[in-house]
Amino acid sequence: LSNALREVGAEISQLVALAPFASYSLSKELARLKEGQYRVFVVHSSLSLAEKLFEMAKRMKMIERDYVWITTDPITSLVHAMNATTISNMQGILGVKSYFPETGGHFKEFHRRFRKRFRSEHPEENNHEPDIFAAQAYDAAWTVALAMRESNKVPPLLLEKVFHSDFHGLSGKVEFIDNKL
Repeated sequence: LSNALREVGAEISQLVALAPFASYSLSKELARLKEGQYRVFVVHSSLSLAEKLFEMAKRMKMIERDYVWITTDPITSLVHAMNATTISNMQGILGVKSYFPETGGHFKEFHRRFRKRFRSEHPEENNHEPDIFAAQAYDAAWTVALAMRESNKVPPLLLEKVFHSDFHGLSGKVEFIDNKL
């Protein structure tokens, strides 16, 4: 992420690693950033750490007019799972989210089956819509299924076939270059 930001001319003056369970160090780090007059923050973390971070930042009056907060996909894609207090703490924060095309017969069928099954297994949930994580999980399962069919279930060939995957999945193109998706 930092490399991509630098490539478009953004200057990064601080990279901060936060301990996920230490609220004292979290408040200390936020106080240090506030004193240093840093005003733009890109948050790339787990949902639970982000919830703690935004709660503390709001208490410290760091989620106000003079600050810019941007969340990355791991947080933004899970906004629907957050409670009202967390959403309130995040008012004014900009979220960046992965795009995946929700068109075409294949996605429509997946969407219909996903909603039906999710609703029956989790009736207490309000949001039954598939997100990027559901699409990526589906594509991962489909990648392995195709590789198994082509490798005749021989383990060494299975991984090789996975790395030779090349198809358009729900979340976009599935292709490995140098064994990386």
